[in-house]
Amino acid sequence: IMIRLLLTLLFSNILVLNVISQTKVDSEIKDFLYSAEKISTDLQLSVYAYEVSSNEEWNKQVRKGIYRIEAFTDHSYTHLLLVDGDKKIFIDTYKESDVDVLKQVLTYFDESEYEYTDKEKLLYIEDILFILKENSTRIPWHD
Repeated sequence: IMIRLLLTLLFSNILVLNVISQTKVDSEIKDFLYSAEKISTDLQLSVYAYEVSSNEEWNKQVRKGIYRIEAFTDHSYTHLLLVDGDKKIFIDTYKESDVDVLKQVLTYFDESEYEYTDKEKLLYIEDILFILKENSTRIPWHD
């Protein structure tokens, strides 16, 4: 677990360098982040979306997976996007309790068109718990 944590931290820092130049993200994701973070839509912010476990960049053609999405700003929370076929579920991790976030993820696994293995589910949950822990250390600009 410690090696995985160190690799995640290292990989996150590498991703930050790539994020700075990223500008092409689904407008639906941007709209969600603007509403969740109460960010003005007139600001030109970099937004990113990466798959929670594989760190693959968001692709509109994606049919399944759980993505971490965030505006590249100080004090920004990392939110979740659950993708199942044509269905997208955004989870505002600032407004939802950690327990409710995990309940939604477990429901997603149960109702998904794709059958996740127990190992895949556990890896996702581990990564999501890490995200929730990181969020708990952030102080948002808004109340």
